Amino acid sequence: MTPTATARTPGSGAGRRSHPGLLLLPTLLLVVLALPAVWLFGAGQITDPVAMWSSVVWLALLEVAAVLVPWHRVRRDGVAVVPILAILAIGLFRVGTGGSASMFSVIILLPIVWVATLPGRRMVAFGIGALVVAFLGPYFSGLEAWGNGQLVRVVFVAVVIAAVAIVVNETTRSARARLTEVAELSGERARLLEEAERGRTELAAAAEGLRESEAFAKSIWEAMDNEAVIVTDERGRIVGWGPGAELLLGYDVADILGGDGAHSGEEAVGDLFVPRTVGLPAADDSVADEAEILPRLVEIGRSAGQGEGDLLVRSVDGVEIPVYLTCAERRVGDERVGYTFVLRDARHAKEITRLKDEFVGTISHELRTPLSSILGYLELVIEEEETLSEDQKRFIGVAQRNANRLLQLVGDLLFIAQVEAGKIPLRRESVDIAAIASAAGESILPVAERAGVAVAVHVPDAPLHLHADGRRIGQSIDNLVSNAVKFTPSGGSVTIVVGREDGHAVVTVTDTGMGIEPDDLEQLSERFFRSKMATRQAIKGVGLGLSITKAIVTAHDGTMSATSAVGEGTQFRIALPARPN
Repeated sequence: MTPTATARTPGSGAGRRSHPGLLLLPTLLLVVLALPAVWLFGAGQITDPVAMWSSVVWLALLEVAAVLVPWHRVRRDGVAVVPILAILAIGLFRVGTGGSASMFSVIILLPIVWVATLPGRRMVAFGIGALVVAFLGPYFSGLEAWGNGQLVRVVFVAVVIAAVAIVVNETTRSARARLTEVAELSGERARLLEEAERGRTELAAAAEGLRESEAFAKSIWEAMDNEAVIVTDERGRIVGWGPGAELLLGYDVADILGGDGAHSGEEAVGDLFVPRTVGLPAADDSVADEAEILPRLVEIGRSAGQGEGDLLVRSVDGVEIPVYLTCAERRVGDERVGYTFVLRDARHAKEITRLKDEFVGTISHELRTPLSSILGYLELVIEEEETLSEDQKRFIGVAQRNANRLLQLVGDLLFIAQVEAGKIPLRRESVDIAAIASAAGESILPVAERAGVAVAVHVPDAPLHLHADGRRIGQSIDNLVSNAVKFTPSGGSVTIVVGREDGHAVVTVTDTGMGIEPDDLEQLSERFFRSKMATRQAIKGVGLGLSITKAIVTAHDGTMSATSAVGEGTQFRIALPARPN
């Protein structure tokens, strides 16, 4: 049970008024009890029977009225009418029972005290006025002469009673203020207790939520045994070592953090990596400067390729293991407090890629020889065209075109295999890239005209030389232009622009085609990748052209990028160092 359920404000009853009928009843009873006393012991003191009985009736009727009136609807000041009228009634009772010598004058103290306890000094003034009238009643009625010696005594008694009334009023007013203050303090205490209880409840709920979150996080942490999770502080010092890290690298958590975390923050994450694979040379190729390697790891971990599986980490046995790396910042509010690194074993993926490349290379070599023989014999047959009918010539032409397409595909596969092996054959020489781009635009014109696509080429007037393999650069531009025409509907256009920017020769190929969805842009250069738009439109292709183009550009120390808007078109941009021989 909460404190608010049982706490009771001490001043809560201060606002409730005692019923006037109950407060008047003692005065009425004393007057009624005074009647037999007058008859038994002081019959001679009845000076005015009418006044005496009138006062009794007056008080009785006042009692009835006090009982029947709905005082909760009457202003608080209105209650003062009852004791003031009671004072006047007792004054009339004094007139009837001996005047200023009446032994029942003391009864007047009850209504006087009642008036004195009411809030406000105005009611006391009214009560004192009624008191003066009551005490001077015998003189007003002519019962006593103004000149007798009793007047001074009467006035003195009235002043004393008035003084008592004032003292009582001030005392009750002070007590009432104190009671109000106590009530406010009690209310504040109750509010504070309620807030404390609510805070305790919220704190308990937060603690329970924290325990649940901690248990949930711990279960996830312990379940991540297929990936090595390493948590560091802002300097790259290891403060968390996941179960997957133990399995991948062989270091027990006690080796890294010590027993009960005694060495937490002493080992650096950069010490696990082979520096040359991060792009940092080291004297003995074992460790690198902590300040240099951490930013590189963060940069690689945030990149889309995640290191392409080329990063190497050393296990406890000294084995170099290729991994993919992901990195995320740890923040508390707006303050960075460290990093979370996730390492995925790339050995299986690398092995699959190696086997696939080996298979592709083997198959390509095996296909190239019979294809060359087929094309050779087709050429021999074509030389004897005078002996062939028109249908035979057409059939042989179809076979020759498809054999050439297949030979081109085999050549592409062999080139991809060479790229993966890091053995791209380049015959560098001084070439004019403007002329190569113009030739690409001219070569695609027949295909573009059949497709209803306009092709425009904009090249500088002066040659733009670079030291490169002209055939491979031409192949990369041909791939881009061919794709642009292929993915542009009839009525569209393809624009080839060659220029020079910051020491680089830049070629842009822009089309007004169907565009590429954002999710597909990052995967365009992957082998055999087909965009969703190409798949939906059933456009022919195997997904090698852009992969080959990027490999050629990269081999020339250049860059390739793409921007696109679905339904508006795509722009590919190649930038190659303009370094003439």
